[in-house]
Amino acid sequence: MNDRLSAELEPRIGALTMPVLGGQVDDYAKVRVSISGRLAIVELDLGFPADYVGQELAESISEAIRDDPDVDKIELRLNATVKTHGVQSLSLIHI
Repeated sequence: MNDRLSAELEPRIGALTMPVLGGQVDDYAKVRVSISGRLAIVELDLGFPADYVGQELAESISEAIRDDPDVDKIELRLNATVKTHGVQSLSLIHI
């Protein structure tokens, strides 16, 4: 049942609207859901810090799955891993 429930919840959460930024959550994050008893652990792997949308995301996720009879509690984990990248620069050539 845990795999089935995770498979049902991941696309439902991914289709939610991302607060502030617009678009869908899965446009910005990899969504993973694991189930432990009646607890749904929702992990969103983002490429940027997103603490400023955490509360709104938690409310949206709670609303989206609150009617699921197999889930009593939800834990939201926002993982913000900013990958390093080269700085864009302008090259000047003197002639």
